[in-house]
Amino acid sequence: MSDLDERINYYVYESEPQQPVSRPEPAAVPEPAQAPRRRRASAGASAAAPGETEIDLIPLLQAMLKKWWLLLAAALLCAAAAFLISRYAITPMYSSDFTVYVSNRAGGGTTYTDSGNQLSNDDINASRNLAQTCAVILTSRSVLNGAVNDSGLDISYEEVSPMVKAEVQESTQIIKVTVTTDSPEKSLQMAQSIEKVSKQYIENIVNGSSVVFPDSPQLAKGPSSPNILKNTAVGFLLGLLLAAAFVVIRELTDKRVRSESDLEEQFGIPVIGTIPDYRTTGKGGRSA
Repeated sequence: MSDLDERINYYVYESEPQQPVSRPEPAAVPEPAQAPRRRRASAGASAAAPGETEIDLIPLLQAMLKKWWLLLAAALLCAAAAFLISRYAITPMYSSDFTVYVSNRAGGGTTYTDSGNQLSNDDINASRNLAQTCAVILTSRSVLNGAVNDSGLDISYEEVSPMVKAEVQESTQIIKVTVTTDSPEKSLQMAQSIEKVSKQYIENIVNGSSVVFPDSPQLAKGPSSPNILKNTAVGFLLGLLLAAAFVVIRELTDKRVRSESDLEEQFGIPVIGTIPDYRTTGKGGRSA
């Protein structure tokens, strides 16, 4: 084979190496920006921080207004229950009280300074401190047992102790003793007996002291507890609050979609169109 034939065969039968075809890469298509999630701002409140959920007060108020009958019914029901319980289920209690003036000097006299027109601060402060001690003595076992024996009531110290309360009036030398039982006569009788025996016990225990009783026990004209009017008002408010809480919780947990704004709020995308409902129902007709 000649040199010419070799050249021809080379160019005819030997394929040239193919160069890779460079194709232009498609331009990156920008992703559509996600519509910002819309939140219903609460009345009078600023925008919520990330991760926080705002509560719109207007729909809650509207829901409570729509359910006004439920709120009223619950309030009246609880008020009636509180009235019936206070009136018929709770035993009425009656109180009789008296006051005790305590002095740190025998005879109950008041000490004056040399000027004769001002009370001695030392004596006043000593009498105030003494009043705390006398309040404890007035509710002690000895005084109450002596009062029970004097009254002739068939009652023990353990039973009468919770019925008697002695309180020192703020910034004074006066003690208020209150006896509360289920009978106005029993309360009066027990208070009179405590007043009678306490003077001797206090003056014997605290040397150089004296007590005076400015106010004597009186027969109770009405029960001190329960307060029917107050309990009824509390029952009304409690029923109103419970019903309002029920309506609010139901409104907050209701996930049903009722309008375009609910769709935007739940899915974070704007509504671009709506399909009207042409279905009609009427007398003698049918749904389309």
